[in-house]
Amino acid sequence: MRPPVEVSVFLLSLLAPGVLYTMNNIPAFQEPLPILGLGMVILGSVLLLLLLAVRHKTKVDPLFYVFAEFSFTCMVGLINALEQDGFISGFMSFYIKKGEPHLSTAYAVMMSYWEGVVHFILFLTIIHRMKSYRNLGLLWVGSSIAHQIVLIPGVVIDAGVSVLCSAPADSLHIWSDNTWMQLDVGLDSLLRWCHGSGS
Repeated sequence: MRPPVEVSVFLLSLLAPGVLYTMNNIPAFQEPLPILGLGMVILGSVLLLLLLAVRHKTKVDPLFYVFAEFSFTCMVGLINALEQDGFISGFMSFYIKKGEPHLSTAYAVMMSYWEGVVHFILFLTIIHRMKSYRNLGLLWVGSSIAHQIVLIPGVVIDAGVSVLCSAPADSLHIWSDNTWMQLDVGLDSLLRWCHGSGS
């Protein structure tokens, strides 16, 4: 018997602390280029494990993979927030120094908590529902856009060029937001939802 897909995604997301702790304690992984390369390898490995987890399904929505990858990155965000507030240590200091120093600012820590808790729960719920998740998706799109509206100007003002480090993740956010907005969401169903009679 296979576990439900959302359980597989949850368990894969729990690999993030171990990966970050390992990267933080191996000096060879603490330079910008190895951080970038290892980040790509890790996200590729998570994608491969996701493909293996859903190989028995005949049709999988492409947004499933996006939400599942973002679930993994939500755990990274939560670990960052917990470390910046002093609850844990030894997980993100290498990345804050060499990768994205703006993640130690107050607005980024608060957004890391938001991403690590609210977005993580949203992603797991969306993955669980996979067929009827439009309302939750709209909530996520709005939250994601608001997140980027606050983060990008702050990063540009504070850190300048380091904004390019998060460009791949930002482009994935933009693609998934755009894909989401192009889904067949009729005006009638949206109005019913706004008036509280829809689900």
